Amino acid sequence: VVLFFGFSQQALLKRTYKDEAMREVSTKGEKIHAAILQGPPEAFGHNNYNGYLRFLSTTYDVQIVILDAQGNVLFPRDPNLDMDSPEYKDQYDYTEEAALLLSKLSETEGAVVYEGESEYVYGASVRFLGDTEMYLRVGKSLALMETAVARMGLRTALLAVFVFILTFAISSAVAGWVVNPIVEMTKKAQGLAQGDFSVDFHGNDY
Repeated sequence: VVLFFGFSQQALLKRTYKDEAMREVSTKGEKIHAAILQGPPEAFGHNNYNGYLRFLSTTYDVQIVILDAQGNVLFPRDPNLDMDSPEYKDQYDYTEEAALLLSKLSETEGAVVYEGESEYVYGASVRFLGDTEMYLRVGKSLALMETAVARMGLRTALLAVFVFILTFAISSAVAGWVVNPIVEMTKKAQGLAQGDFSVDFHGNDY
């Protein structure tokens, strides 16, 4: 019963968190999409999309990148960093993510929301620097949910072990309290059947 209740609650928590994450990334993605099309405010400087996207990422607690069709990160990026160096290449390699995003966008018109690898993603085609087509990718990590579910599963297992041990101890004590008088009475009845008329059936047990 403990295992069933624990793991059913775990599955419910996971589903609820995912549904909320999908709604959240959809809502925030639309706001970020609109903000990018309007352009950075004057406080960020003219066409300072690097700083503006980092600001939006912090504000909405999501990961934001602008990609080209090959998966190269266009924004945000630091012009002082060599993106082809081994140190940064993997970090800025969105080849697989871009391919999946383009595949999802090809299936429908407008923006898409889908589950990626340990995250929910909002994706859309954007044009804000001339006619160059770029792709907005907003990611909401599911790492917190996965950690919570894993810890909940461990606690459920530990609770089940504790309940099993406690139940075994209580049931053994109760069984002994109920069975021992019956066993004693049975032995005395066998003695009486064998001719031992000195056995005493009187005692404190019911």
